[in-house]
Amino acid sequence: MTDELKSQLYHKLKSYNQENLLKFWNQLDQTQRQRLADDIGSLDLQYVTHSFQRVIQTSQSSQVKKDDRIMPLPDDVYCTLANIDSNRQNWQTLGLNLIADSKVAVILLAGGQGTRLGVDYPKGMCDVGLPSGKSLYQIQGERMLRLQQLAHEQTGKKGTIP
Repeated sequence: MTDELKSQLYHKLKSYNQENLLKFWNQLDQTQRQRLADDIGSLDLQYVTHSFQRVIQTSQSSQVKKDDRIMPLPDDVYCTLANIDSNRQNWQTLGLNLIADSKVAVILLAGGQGTRLGVDYPKGMCDVGLPSGKSLYQIQGERMLRLQQLAHEQTGKKGTIP
């Protein structure tokens, strides 16, 4: 059974240049071999290979690289620390209007688990010694709620920041 299964898998994989997936076959026990065979059997190698070839072909045939299409932002859509004071009110008004229209979202990057800190939950939930006892996540959540309140006070609309 094992040699026959390995042979079947090898022939299937060879036609897609993926026979390297069997490199450690002889080091696996029967259960692991069956699991590997099941995993390989669940792959649509024709689709994956076709998709890969299409990506390679597109990237090689494209006259313009994506990096060549990247352009600097127009001056009217950002500001620097050097000119923030002269534009602060405009940016604040624009931002609060966008929040009121529910056109702003926040992605809060967690930064990983706190294993080096000796905890089994995200670092943003750790007590960082603030007098309030609040976590960094709670502080950020409260800031978003406050921005929603400010946007409502300025515009009369109740937008949300998801």
